[in-house]
Amino acid sequence: MCVPPNMRHVAIRSVAVFACLAVLSVRGEGFGPSLTVILDFEDAPAAKSLGEMRREVAAIMKRTGHSVDVRLRSETSTNEEFEDLVLVKMTGTCRMNGIPYSAFIDERGPSPLAWAHTVEGEILPFSTVACDKIRRTVGSVLFGGQKAQADQLLGRALGRVVAHELYHIVTKSGTHTKSGVFKESLSGAQLIADRLEFREQDTRRLLHHVSGTSRPTFARTAEAGQ
Repeated sequence: MCVPPNMRHVAIRSVAVFACLAVLSVRGEGFGPSLTVILDFEDAPAAKSLGEMRREVAAIMKRTGHSVDVRLRSETSTNEEFEDLVLVKMTGTCRMNGIPYSAFIDERGPSPLAWAHTVEGEILPFSTVACDKIRRTVGSVLFGGQKAQADQLLGRALGRVVAHELYHIVTKSGTHTKSGVFKESLSGAQLIADRLEFREQDTRRLLHHVSGTSRPTFARTAEAGQ
C-alpha cells in the first residue's frame, strides 16, 4: 500500500475510467463526516467478501468521526449527489472460493496491495486495490477452519486495505505509521486478525480532518462528457 511519488499518467487514466461515474464540483477542501466509497470491480466479488468488507470499513472509520457508505458502482443512480466521494477500482479476482490453496504464495515483496493516485503530488479521491495480490497474501496464512471462512476473511482484508487508502485520501498524506491499519506493509496475519484499528494518534488526525465545513460536492452523471 503506497502513494507513488509521481503517477500523473495513471491518475489521468483513472479519471477517464470514472468519468462516466462522477463529476466533481469543488466548493473547498477537506472531507466532512459523511463519506461515500464507490467500488468498481473488474470481477464480481463473493457476497460474503463484499458484506464483510463493508462492515470492516464502517467499523474502522466509525471511531474517526466518519460515517462511511460503501456502495457498488451499480448501486448509484443518475444525478445522485454525494457530500464526499471516493472512487476505488478493485482489480483482479476479489474472491477465494474455487482456488486451490496450493496456488497461494505470499508475494508481498515490493508490490503494493493498493495505491492512491496523485497529480503533481496532490492525492486524489481515487484508489486502486490489487485483489489478486491481497487474496494471495491472505491465502498463504489460512489454516484449519479458517479455510471455510476464506471469502469472509478476504473481505476483512479488503476492508482494512480500503480503510488504509481512505487515510491517505482524507489526510492527503503519503507517510505511514509503524503499527495499526496505517502501517506501510500489512502481513496476511494482520489483514485477517480478529482486530486491527488505527492508532490513537491516527484516529485523532482523522477526527481533525472532519472539522472542516467547506468540502467537495459530487454528482453522478449518466454518461461521460455530461
